[in-house]
Amino acid sequence: MITRYTKPIELVEEFKEDRDRARYWRKKMIAKEGYDSKSFNNLKKAFYSYNEDKRSQVFEYDSPKTGNKWLVWGRFISTGYGIMPEFREYEVMYRMTDKSVEIMIPTRIVQEGGNIMRGVSIYTDHLFQRLSDDDRLGVDLTDRKTVIKNFVEIAVLGLIDIRDPRPGERDKQVISRLPKSFLKGHYIPVGDSYIIRFNTFIPEKSMTPSQKKFVKSFASQADKTNESEIKAYFKQVEDSLLNL
Repeated sequence: MITRYTKPIELVEEFKEDRDRARYWRKKMIAKEGYDSKSFNNLKKAFYSYNEDKRSQVFEYDSPKTGNKWLVWGRFISTGYGIMPEFREYEVMYRMTDKSVEIMIPTRIVQEGGNIMRGVSIYTDHLFQRLSDDDRLGVDLTDRKTVIKNFVEIAVLGLIDIRDPRPGERDKQVISRLPKSFLKGHYIPVGDSYIIRFNTFIPEKSMTPSQKKFVKSFASQADKTNESEIKAYFKQVEDSLLNL
């Protein structure tokens, strides 16, 4: 089982192997719902008729080999009225703490030349605790599984920027752009993979002048690159990051 004490190389290897099991479980359960046959076609027809996002049920998966816990689901994403929707797959490993939750999701970085490096992004329990602070978003963490689902569907849209370590630090800095906010963390190389550990959340309204300067150029680029999806999410969540 992955814990906060698991070594990076062991974490990446176990996550990859366990994710394959979780993906199989997701496909099996969605098929059991009938989404791979007549009901699946009906779901697509409903999507075309109303042009709304459609989700499968969110399924729980407890890995019998490692004991890791996962949430898995699928979702049709609107790409325009009458256009074939995009189907996204979600596999999220999670670990409950006393008052918060930590999650891990598969991510990828497109390098120069088009090469893709696959790794793991960790959103720490401290990050979610910050989300619940009254001076941040005041998110209610009572129903943490719902928070996980809503957060992940937005977090996967966030472009990231990797920067050199600050003086006296070893790990590279990482920032990720979300609607009206940023996530900050560190990049840890692990063989031919990596771990990104996000540990804090900063709303734009709470940023200091130095923080605004730090993210200025990246924010402009990220908003331009991701403009259509960011705008869609602004409308969908009505300016609230988690719609809770």
